Amino acid sequence: MKKKLISFLGINKYEETTYKLPLSDQSVKTRFFVEAAAEYCSPDEILVFATKEAKDKNGNKLIQTLTKYHLQLVDIPPGKNEDELWKIFELLVSKLNERDEVYFDITHSFRSIPIFVLLASEFLRVAKSIEVKGILYGAFEAKEGEIVPTFDLSPFAEMLNWVTATDIFIKYGDSIELANILSKLKNKAWRERKGTSENSPRKMERLANTLENLSRCLRLMRPLEIKSPAELLEKNLEEVKEETAVWAKPFTVLLTKVKQKYDELVVPSPLEAQRRLIFWYEEHGHLVQAIALAREWIVSLACELTNIPSDEVKERGKVEKVVNRFAIEQRNKKTGSDTNIPCDEKLYEAFSNLPQAKEIASLWNEISDLRNNVSHCGMRQDRGEAEGIEKQIKKAIKKLRKV
Repeated sequence: MKKKLISFLGINKYEETTYKLPLSDQSVKTRFFVEAAAEYCSPDEILVFATKEAKDKNGNKLIQTLTKYHLQLVDIPPGKNEDELWKIFELLVSKLNERDEVYFDITHSFRSIPIFVLLASEFLRVAKSIEVKGILYGAFEAKEGEIVPTFDLSPFAEMLNWVTATDIFIKYGDSIELANILSKLKNKAWRERKGTSENSPRKMERLANTLENLSRCLRLMRPLEIKSPAELLEKNLEEVKEETAVWAKPFTVLLTKVKQKYDELVVPSPLEAQRRLIFWYEEHGHLVQAIALAREWIVSLACELTNIPSDEVKERGKVEKVVNRFAIEQRNKKTGSDTNIPCDEKLYEAFSNLPQAKEIASLWNEISDLRNNVSHCGMRQDRGEAEGIEKQIKKAIKKLRKV
């Protein structure tokens, strides 16, 4: 792992300029901004990407300027078409190793290169676990007197993190990545001392914790635990509005969507909450969770219909045995097989006399088989193909909507 500074050399005749470094009172007078960038980040290695024309015009001068640094000039094509841009991308990938810390200088790059760097840096952050420490730009056009300000554009590269996290949230209902971004922004604000005791983003951290807790409960199928963070979320979203408007502007666009995504999980009835969660899982592509919870919901339904507390494990177990025996008996009537499953006979009689008993039994047989198939990871003789199992689960849940 090394700290590397990636820069691009152009063909202009560069004049000596004074650059003010970001988040600092320090200034550097130089012809090449990459020298100022190096003073700012103290890299182990500087990689300057340059076309043949740029090397011929400015290469020697650059080498003479950066004598105290380990400098490597990398030959690249002009980047005038897609093939040449992909070649530059391949060269960039080849020069970076896993977990490198990287600063990009885009000050003297060809006009399309800044967009290219933005996208490539985000891809490499994920693919090679590099850490993008900064995307630096010496803004000559914003010159004030003799001083040229330097901007770190990496916060805008983080927009791509928002894109990924938002996509995951909208498709799968998982907000852990959003929570991670909110936590990082809060920590960054404190680290850079932008926040004071009056205006620091404390509420963002509380929201991040709630989103993480809620997503964890959803991932691990904890319907009884979901209610608390889901209810707390509405309060957190309301109180965080002012902070996100300052510290996490992209999130302000998502406030309503986040509320809508989880609102349906907050209902007074635990039985209805479980039922809605089954449908929520299916709608967000979590079919394993959906079918597993569907089986448990049938037990919860039977508990309610027989006036047995569904949250008492021992009593719930008795109801499950009753439902299982009745369901197997209904199936065996068609095959003529015997059934000999011990259970609470009084409870069995109460359940079997319910008008819904046969409908529940039919659902139990279908959903239990599917749940067992999935839970045993297809390690069964009659495992079926994945596509077929997926269709069967969706069909079973569709029936559940009519109960």
